[in-house]
Amino acid sequence: MRPYEMMVIIDPELGDDGIQAQKEELEAWIKEGGGQITDVDEWGRRKFAYPIKKRQEGYYVIYYFDADPAFTLTLRKKLELAKGVLRHMILRRDE
Repeated sequence: MRPYEMMVIIDPELGDDGIQAQKEELEAWIKEGGGQITDVDEWGRRKFAYPIKKRQEGYYVIYYFDADPAFTLTLRKKLELAKGVLRHMILRRDE
């Protein structure tokens, strides 16, 4: 298991309940894949420097988790297909 950091920008037009549901779904994906969440850092709503998918702002959440390297490929595919996720990035952290 290696440490990872994942930043996700959630579509704010989902509303508060939709954002919460999307966060819970992301956490469930990590846990189902055998990952272990070590920390979650919510930045909240932030304005973009330029429009992303015709949105001017997004809801930022950063997840810190430990997982198997092969799992991150599966997680990336799920994030690309998720309708509530505007952008995402997964980075491997230093141990």
